[in-house]
Amino acid sequence: MRAHALAPVVGLALLACSDGATAPPPPLPQVLLYVDTDAPVPPAPGDTPGPDDPLPLFDTLRIDVYEPGGAQPCTGCSRDFAVDAGLLRARNLSVGIPLPLGAAGWTARVRLYPRRAVVGTEPHPNATLDAYVALPTLEDDAVVEESLLLSTDTVGTTAGSLDAPGALQPGPPAASLVATWAHAAQVPCNGDPQPDEACVTGGAFWMGNLALVGVANLPRLVVVSPFFVKMTEVTVGEMRASRPARIGTHEEEAVCTYTTQPGSLESYALNCVDWQTARTFCQQQHGDLPSEAQFEYVASARTGQLFEWGSDGPGCGDVVWGASEGCSVTGPRPPGSGPLDGIDLPGGRVVDLAGNLAEYAVDQWNGLEEGCWSHPGVFVDPVCQTPSTEAWAVGGASNVRRGGGWTDPAIYGAAAWRLPTWRPPTTNIDIGFRCVRPAS
Repeated sequence: MRAHALAPVVGLALLACSDGATAPPPPLPQVLLYVDTDAPVPPAPGDTPGPDDPLPLFDTLRIDVYEPGGAQPCTGCSRDFAVDAGLLRARNLSVGIPLPLGAAGWTARVRLYPRRAVVGTEPHPNATLDAYVALPTLEDDAVVEESLLLSTDTVGTTAGSLDAPGALQPGPPAASLVATWAHAAQVPCNGDPQPDEACVTGGAFWMGNLALVGVANLPRLVVVSPFFVKMTEVTVGEMRASRPARIGTHEEEAVCTYTTQPGSLESYALNCVDWQTARTFCQQQHGDLPSEAQFEYVASARTGQLFEWGSDGPGCGDVVWGASEGCSVTGPRPPGSGPLDGIDLPGGRVVDLAGNLAEYAVDQWNGLEEGCWSHPGVFVDPVCQTPSTEAWAVGGASNVRRGGGWTDPAIYGAAAWRLPTWRPPTTNIDIGFRCVRPAS
């Protein structure tokens, strides 16, 4: 695959990828711009990724060309290309840009992004590797080869500008760096899970989902270290063994599952528990509540998808959800009662990520435009410990709930959905928890 014809304009034709065996010869003179990256991208068509290969993060390249002094790309001077590892390794991710002889001041903007991060027609800046580069002045009727490396560490920032574009490197890349970004590596768990735990392999994913609106829709590139996750939400019987100091009981409110004496609800997921009691329980198990990033990483099947099973919403019988939406559910159920609501991981099946009970995260609440989440770039094992400055939150400490509960609409079970919850000593009939512990 090499760069060949797009739409011609006066003095310029930006050339697109096509089969070099059948494409017409490129017009001269031109700049042949090679693009490389250290990011993981999809495999070449027909290739099967290995089990240890990094998960793809980017899949689309956009190139815009600006004439001297232009504030917008010239007519016909923009093109998107599908990117795969085969193109990069063969040094065939290249674009021919014919330029008039002696013309100085032409600029190219090169962006690599995931297709899922497009808003309207533009890729979201948080999810984009972005660079403005100066195109060389062509002095004779020839092809000038130049190259650009887009580094994953620069995600969410823009290198150069129209007024001050960066420089290209002469010649094609010596060898592609595709998928060599260290943070993208899949990292196995160190040690063995407990009988009630599964291993979550470390790696990188897109946190946030533009298919949602409001508090969950801004993409961020997040790196998660490997960890062990409890396969179920904590049950009444498990909590009873820890002798909790304070918890809402079934005798006080019928939809609370904890009973003052052991009874028929011991195997049910535990609700009516406050954040601090939940966290203390996990710490007693040598772990903690999951971070928002850890929960979403598992609940999105480590790929940033909408639900752990894919993009389609559940039916009433698929997940324990929707008491307020007409589903016939009257309270929390034993773990695994929703047949669709689970994901198989090394060590076992993790259940109830989208339903049964919403779950506490260890993070303090921050809106996506403030504090912990306000900056671009790569987030490595993020945990928000900064109180929110949002007006409604001032004067009260707020943590985060993740996943959907039995009273919630289905969209609350989306992996990226997030809501604040007050603590302490607030409890909720729709919130429970599970525990995690490090595995690195």
